[in-house]
Amino acid sequence: MDHERIYAEESLIVDLGETLAGWMQDNNLDYVELAKRLGTTQNKVKAFFQGRSVDLRFIAAITHIMGGKLEFTVRKWEEDQDSYQAKKVL
Repeated sequence: MDHERIYAEESLIVDLGETLAGWMQDNNLDYVELAKRLGTTQNKVKAFFQGRSVDLRFIAAITHIMGGKLEFTVRKWEEDQDSYQAKKVL
């Protein structure tokens, strides 16, 4: 059962990272510019997108910088689902 929890965590991180990376691309932002706008280092931004440093406040800040709003949907695991999915609001 522990592997299901790990899979759920990693799936959420990947989904979120891919969504935010897409937003960055749509807004012509790279790690350097995003770091500048966030007032942080490029290494911290890179660590986030590599899944090494996932912090809710940082996610909210990135979303805000790109003109978005962070929302969550929490739901129970359904047996017929392949994975958990983050709600993507663009």
